[in-house]
Amino acid sequence: MKPLLWILGAAAILFLVPRLLTLLYRIRMAVKLLAAAKKNGYTLRPLHPLWFFGTNSGSSPDVLFGKTENGERRIYSVKLWASGRKMQNIVFIGTDPQTVQVRRIIPLAGRFGTWMDWDFNPITDGTGGGINWLRETRPKTREPVDYWTPAGTSYGVIPVLLFCPAPMNVAEARVVRLSHTTVERQPMYTKPPETTLEKRRLFDGDLLHEREYVFGTRAFITELTYPTVGRSV
Repeated sequence: MKPLLWILGAAAILFLVPRLLTLLYRIRMAVKLLAAAKKNGYTLRPLHPLWFFGTNSGSSPDVLFGKTENGERRIYSVKLWASGRKMQNIVFIGTDPQTVQVRRIIPLAGRFGTWMDWDFNPITDGTGGGINWLRETRPKTREPVDYWTPAGTSYGVIPVLLFCPAPMNVAEARVVRLSHTTVERQPMYTKPPETTLEKRRLFDGDLLHEREYVFGTRAFITELTYPTVGRSV
């Protein structure tokens, strides 16, 4: 009986710990965002109770940050996204409909950073030495987020996808059709792939598929203090 209890206890810990950490990260994020909003003169408008626990799903943002300064109106319409684990990449594929795929690396032995690129692809330059397990989920359809209706206007609204906890990397991708030549030799009984994914790594303040700006907590606080996105150069 005891071995079974140990197994159930370990499974419960593995299930609960990431979720408890997410709650702690989100509470700390909310405190920092409230302080930044107050310091920089923003009005915070939660769009549902406990907005800082917003889920990845849904078609509505979670909170608005707005102010008018020097005749310029800025409303940050924010949708929250939580990455369950640090060592994963979140890839947003296409636009209509948009799908999301998660690539997760699980280091089993040695170091993984010396022989894998940002997308966890092996680098064949002889700098290996680690044993890793790569898990990739199937693309899951994501609802388009309506950032503008809750703000009551489209003027001055800046759509923000805010990651907390943040993954290791965020990328956008599009499906590209492959062209094959008659001289290519495929293994027997196999069919050549028809498409591939063309990916682009995103950083804080980058625009995802021309729809929403991606940020981590620290970079978004900097954006509230020194606004840059959404302005013409």
